[in-house]
This record gives sequence, C-alpha cells and structure tokens, in this order.
Amino acid sequence: MSKPFVVETDASDFALGGVLVQDGHPVAFESRKLKDVERRYSVHEKELLAVVHCLRLWRHYLLGSPFVVKTDNTAVSHFMTQPKLTSRQARWQELLSEFHFVLEYRGRLQQSCGGRPQPQGGFSRFGVGSSARL
Repeated sequence: MSKPFVVETDASDFALGGVLVQDGHPVAFESRKLKDVERRYSVHEKELLAVVHCLRLWRHYLLGSPFVVKTDNTAVSHFMTQPKLTSRQARWQELLSEFHFVLEYRGRLQQSCGGRPQPQGGFSRFGVGSSARL
C-alpha cells in the first residue's frame, strides 16, 4: 500500500500554489498567477480556488486514495459542510466530492518562508548561505 498524500495550498492577492507531498517528500509543485476576474474573489474563494486547481492538476495521483488537504484559511477547512454556497462554490464542491480527503486548518504559525507552503525535505532543509553535498 502506498503512503498517503498531503496537499498543501495557499493563495495571495496575485497568485496561488500548492505542494503535493508523500512520506514527507515533495512529489509535485504548482503555482500560477490569478486571472483578472479571480483577483476579485474574496480571500476565502482564492484559497478555495488554490485547492480546486491543485486537485484538478494532481487528480491522477489522488483519485481513489484518501489524502489530507492543508490550508491556512479556517473557512476553507469547513467548506464541505457549509449549508449555503454560491453557484461557483457549488460547482467546486461537486468537483471536490469525487475525492476522498480531509481538509485541515494549518495556522500561519506552522508555516515558514513568508506563508508559502513548504515541502518537507528537499532543499528546504538548507538555510540561506549553507551548502550541501549533492
């Protein structure tokens, strides 16, 4: 049986991104600029868009296996149980219902490097100015 995946996502006023992690090691990274229309979304919807975008992209890894999605927005962590949704959110909820996952809140204090999702392992364990033998 393979190790479970963890998807960490984040969004800002200008971009969104995510990291797909398995067994503490990064498997894939994704980021993109927000389109003009998306930049007008609420913070909650930008964060949710980051989740939707990454799950669509990594669908082939994630379908059929349970996994965890970590986000720094408390509203997103309760999204699947919200009683009232906009039409956009309802479409996203329908898409997300294909997956078997748990949304977890990851507070800002648990992040490093300016609030961007950080992979465990890889080059992130080396500080600025340090070197490693590869």
